[in-house]
Amino acid sequence: MDKNTQSFNYFQKPFQQGLISLITVNFNGLDDTCDMIESFRKFETYQPYEIIVVDNGAQQRKGDYQQSEAEEIQLRYPDVKVVQNINNGFAGGNNAGLKVSEGEYLFFLNNDTIIKEPILHTLVKRLVSDPQRIGGVSPMLKFASQPDTLQYAGFTP
Repeated sequence: MDKNTQSFNYFQKPFQQGLISLITVNFNGLDDTCDMIESFRKFETYQPYEIIVVDNGAQQRKGDYQQSEAEEIQLRYPDVKVVQNINNGFAGGNNAGLKVSEGEYLFFLNNDTIIKEPILHTLVKRLVSDPQRIGGVSPMLKFASQPDTLQYAGFTP
């Protein structure tokens, strides 16, 4: 290889894990939100992370529940940051989560997503491999009802 040619290695820089803020928006989706949190905790191996749930003005639950969805999430997961917010839409909810996040990296995740394997280490490693060119990455998504069908191929330059 001559001096004008360089070998490119995506993962040539030392990798240091920083805090990831997982931000999700809940609107009348308590069961979905809890399923997402449970699946994330079951499969994700990356540390450290924080989970932020923005309750986007969910209505009071009926039946056996005496508290709001935000209060129920806080009771089930005391270590999760719960932000009670008026409904400013999906983007507004994510922005409310962003305001309380402490992470070096942000991971926006829909509350109806189910994690089936660790993903954060791979995403962060790729993100930090070339900070001059890469500002964001996203994972591949499959439909829960049709797990062999690709919903989104992901974007990882």
